[in-house]
Amino acid sequence: MEWSKYNLLFTDKGENHYYLYNTVSGFFVELPKSIYETLLNFEHEDFSLLSYELLKMFKLKGIIVEDGALEFMKLKTGQRAARFDLNKMIVDIICENSEKANIFGAEYKEIEDGIFNFITTHDKVKKVVLNFYASDFNFVTSANSLHERLKRRSYDSIDYVITVELSVLAKTNLRDIVRNEALRVNILLSDDIISHVNVSHVKNAIDMLIHDKKNVRVILVNHILPLMNIYKYLMSIYSAKHEHVNFVDHNQFNGCYVGHKFVASSKMPFAPFRECIATRANGFVIKPDGTIFKCWDDAINNVDNMIGSVIDKTRKNIKNYLTYVAIKDGFEEANCVSCKLLPVCGGGCPKKRIKFGSGGKEFYCGIKEVGIENRKSTNKNKNKLEN
Repeated sequence: MEWSKYNLLFTDKGENHYYLYNTVSGFFVELPKSIYETLLNFEHEDFSLLSYELLKMFKLKGIIVEDGALEFMKLKTGQRAARFDLNKMIVDIICENSEKANIFGAEYKEIEDGIFNFITTHDKVKKVVLNFYASDFNFVTSANSLHERLKRRSYDSIDYVITVELSVLAKTNLRDIVRNEALRVNILLSDDIISHVNVSHVKNAIDMLIHDKKNVRVILVNHILPLMNIYKYLMSIYSAKHEHVNFVDHNQFNGCYVGHKFVASSKMPFAPFRECIATRANGFVIKPDGTIFKCWDDAINNVDNMIGSVIDKTRKNIKNYLTYVAIKDGFEEANCVSCKLLPVCGGGCPKKRIKFGSGGKEFYCGIKEVGIENRKSTNKNKNKLEN
């Protein structure tokens, strides 16, 4: 047995609370000070110092592993399996242009046909994820139609998701909102122009979505006071009462175990790593004009990096595709492999890895970019984070 390489021991700023976090399993536990100090000086991995119950829980949660090298290989293999999974296609569809005007309405049948043909020509695909990013709900007719057409194919599963800004939802006709057939609606709280937001209207929209048995995810992205207040208000209404509504704060760990009880916490700013769509073999971003990209930043800011078009089959750039799919990830970079935070970072933004390269003085680090390393200090073989 071994102490997992990916364990982090840390305290709050006042050193009144003591925590253990595993970046692979996401397990986060508040410890009594005596156990914290025992683990902090756990040099020789003398597991006899731990009670039977604690040892059992640590094994279950990945705090203690059978083989450290095997732990890394499982992590790497799982990441590779997701990255090069040809049986699953993820398509992010932008339903607006730069002027925020919708151009993916019912009249744009050519775009719908193009996306349908693009997906169905990938004959190894068994699972499809459709993510529509909306500036309004006028696109719903075409989105529903595309979903229905794909359902008539022999796919194992089709996830249909709509992501919309809070400010868009607040001004959308409720009848248009419930016309969508999406399995889930993500509501982003990221718009800093919120003076026009009608919170009552948003609540009514959520109520109608719940009534229609749709899952709703409220995501706090921009931490400005008005948005935080709306987030807390919606949490006070829905978090404990509705299983179809959940809340995600991008800058908070969503909970921790205190003893055996799960409680809300804002101590950990980490989220489980998810492979970026840019490096997924079957991950694509499609703009309203039908152009296809691997990277969201390219789709918005660098149109020359397109890889093709669902309308014009002659517009292909395999080089741009391979630039992302063939890039070395964090599991091949020595600086990343030695880092305890690799499971929650994955090597950082692929586009920035391409820009900065690997190794040397200019090595790109996603952990440094979000400033987490500023709260990390080394104590022997364990890390102690200070908020």
